[in-house]
Amino acid sequence: MKPFDNVETKASLKRRIITAAAMVMILLPIFFLGDWFFFIACGIVMGLACFEVVHCIQKNSKPIVYVAAITFVLLITFWPLLFTAVNHKVSSIHAYDYYLDYYISVFIIAFVVIVFGLIAITDKTYKFRDVAELVFFIIFIGLAGQALIFIRFIPSLSAISTSKPANLKYFNTYDSFVSLKLFIYVLLGAILTDIGGYFFGSSFGKHKLCPRISPKKTVEGFVGGVFLSFFITFFAALIFANSGMPILEGVFDSEHWYLILICSLLMPLLATLGDLFFSMIKREHEIKDFSNLLPGHGGILDRIDSISFSFIFVAILVRFMILPLI
Repeated sequence: MKPFDNVETKASLKRRIITAAAMVMILLPIFFLGDWFFFIACGIVMGLACFEVVHCIQKNSKPIVYVAAITFVLLITFWPLLFTAVNHKVSSIHAYDYYLDYYISVFIIAFVVIVFGLIAITDKTYKFRDVAELVFFIIFIGLAGQALIFIRFIPSLSAISTSKPANLKYFNTYDSFVSLKLFIYVLLGAILTDIGGYFFGSSFGKHKLCPRISPKKTVEGFVGGVFLSFFITFFAALIFANSGMPILEGVFDSEHWYLILICSLLMPLLATLGDLFFSMIKREHEIKDFSNLLPGHGGILDRIDSISFSFIFVAILVRFMILPLI
């Protein structure tokens, strides 16, 4: 029997494609519009992801736990904006003008630990492991949300910092096409890993990659996903770089082709790591998906698991390569 002859497999693939198409139609305009549209979308996605985490770790959690967790996630996600608004007195109406860095406040971490420590003490349904998981995921999801916003907008700042504002080719009213290229590059790095892994694994998969964590993942799927992601992102980035439109000038351009090579290779590896990491969490909590919000895909966390790892990595790379120039 061929891999896709199974009726159940066909139905599952159909659901996945329909849901994916719906997500593209909703999210793609938001990616292009940017500014507050993108900020609000990130806040909603990160809030839903946090809700799924709390429900996964402790299904009987009180409403106050959900409220506290989501509040801290949003605070971490938008902390650079809040910090800039208070300390730098920026008067712009555009959200991205307030987003000048990628970092986390140690005070927020301290508050997260204190608040959830108190919850563990006062709520007998919570164990130390539950609180430790919650604290970890609150920080991780917040940093993932912050990375999405950082990658979407920071290249505009780098172009301005080099005193070449004329080079900013505005794609629309809100932000430049410069920053969108980098965002799509990183997004494709993770998505193509999933697509390649699914189709190569379904068609040629024979050897289990990590049966203890994810029994369905195969070595063939892993290799196929990494190859597809690397091949497309690397050569696409090179084409842009050699056409005078690098995805990020000074970092991912023709002069620094080796950085494109390294990043294009590491993105699918990190995406796979993220997928396996969240699969391990689901297996430990004995659930198939984090929720049923997205038919055929599971929950929000089931979709952004690999994406989160890739974006956090590239955000850190860009942070240390670009910001010293500003």
